[in-house]
Amino acid sequence: IPLHLALHVARPEVQYAVHNHSEYGTVWSDLTAVPPAYDQSSSLGGGEVVLVDEYEGAVNSREAADAAVRAIGDADRAILGGHGVFVIGDTARAAFLRAVALEQRAKNAWMVRVAGGPEKSSLPDWWMDRQANSDGNGYHGFWEAAVRKALRDEPALAAEVLGRQR
Repeated sequence: IPLHLALHVARPEVQYAVHNHSEYGTVWSDLTAVPPAYDQSSSLGGGEVVLVDEYEGAVNSREAADAAVRAIGDADRAILGGHGVFVIGDTARAAFLRAVALEQRAKNAWMVRVAGGPEKSSLPDWWMDRQANSDGNGYHGFWEAAVRKALRDEPALAAEVLGRQR
């Protein structure tokens, strides 16, 4: 909670912030490195991915949270060294896409590393620049498909959502 509170104080315009300990994102946080994007899907979501290696102290420390938020700056995604990942978006769609793309990026980069693949992606610079300048909202259908799947998988949730819409 202190990390979220510190973020919203420093960046009041932020609408969505997701902090998690995804499997491969956490591997890269333990490596204290930002995984390279090797494929187009891994580069989706826009914004900058930064490494925050200043995340010191307990998770309930306000000082540690303030320092982490300062290190994140204006970035939209962060690898928190030795801790996990943090994703920011102006819509649920953008936050979801960024979180999923970052985890895919982390997984694929780990697989490439383990396979002894290249350190640099073959994605062209123009593609990476285009993706970095995206606001994370342009990949229509991805968020909607995830919501439809959740509603199919959870009939009680679907009934509740449909009940609210009537």
